[in-house]
Amino acid sequence: MDFPPRKGFSLIEVLIGLVIMGVLVSLGAPAFRDLLMDLRVRSAATGFERVLRHARREAITHRRTVRICPSGNGVNCDPRQPWENGWISYTDRQGGPDRDELDPLLRVFGPRRDLAIHFNGGDRISINALGRISRNASLDFCAENLSHPGIRLVMIHSGRLRMVDPSPVCGTL
Repeated sequence: MDFPPRKGFSLIEVLIGLVIMGVLVSLGAPAFRDLLMDLRVRSAATGFERVLRHARREAITHRRTVRICPSGNGVNCDPRQPWENGWISYTDRQGGPDRDELDPLLRVFGPRRDLAIHFNGGDRISINALGRISRNASLDFCAENLSHPGIRLVMIHSGRLRMVDPSPVCGTL
């Protein structure tokens, strides 16, 4: 009595296939996590670069100083807040040290999770009507709890921006 040939896999073949797939996934997971963190850090750095370029255009176009500062509430500057808790950009019509109700908000950005942002240029960035940044400075975008090299956004007084990859600060934190 001949049995017809069976189609499909045996239980042992399925289990061996699952074990091999599990090993491959466990080997690829750290690389995937690093890829996601790299995308998050790059996204934050390029997003801030766009904010600076927009602020510079606004300052030149309207011939007014534009300021970017850390903000926890999305309305007022708070120099005690870390930059990763959010920031705002606004046109400074009154020329005072703080934003008031007559200074229109240009952009509001919420918190950036899993990032540490280090600014070495004081408590705010000011761009005058000529498009010049108040001082040479840089922002370092570092991933928290990982050994990611980070990215540095360098701002030169003339208004020129450039990215440095990797950041010289992030690996030392």
